[in-house]
Amino acid sequence: MHNKYFNGVKYLTINDNDLKWGLTTTTVGFQSIKPSQDYPTKEHPSPYYFYPDYGRILQEFQLIYVTKGKGSFKSAQSDATAIEEGSIIFLFPDEWHTYRPSAKEGWDAYWIGFKGLIAGNLLDKQFLQKRAPIQNIGHNEQMVNLFQQALDIASREQTSFQPLLSGITMHLLGLIHYTVKMMLLRTRKSSIKLIRRAC
Repeated sequence: MHNKYFNGVKYLTINDNDLKWGLTTTTVGFQSIKPSQDYPTKEHPSPYYFYPDYGRILQEFQLIYVTKGKGSFKSAQSDATAIEEGSIIFLFPDEWHTYRPSAKEGWDAYWIGFKGLIAGNLLDKQFLQKRAPIQNIGHNEQMVNLFQQALDIASREQTSFQPLLSGITMHLLGLIHYTVKMMLLRTRKSSIKLIRRAC
């Protein structure tokens, strides 16, 4: 898949007014990691850079979408999990985690970081769950388009860009929730059909 955001990494400014909105975006990015390439790359500032063997703890939520390749993930509440193409990884504030692409295959991944009362409420109401940090939604072109819109907006940082990015973040979260629920519904319907055929 062609992607004009080859290794685009953006960390964003946040002011007091942005925080009042209830959801702010801290970082947006896309990276294509080649097989056997060092990971993570050096573009990340110290609060974000980490050594995969030791992991890290962030003070924000992050949503990572792996669109190509494979890797692995582990967190304080999740055992080691294989990451495949189409996987969504959720990172939570104050939650130890580590992840890395496969040395054999590498990966392409988008991400967006966010924080605020709205995100906290989604966690409190269990729409986001620390015990279920991985979802696989397959390839979703709408997700890719939303990430690319976010990268465009973040690259310019024009006046009041934060509320616009927060809208895209909510759209991403809503789309993931919808997609996962629809996949479960289709699976249940298929199971019911198989049971009926067997009877």
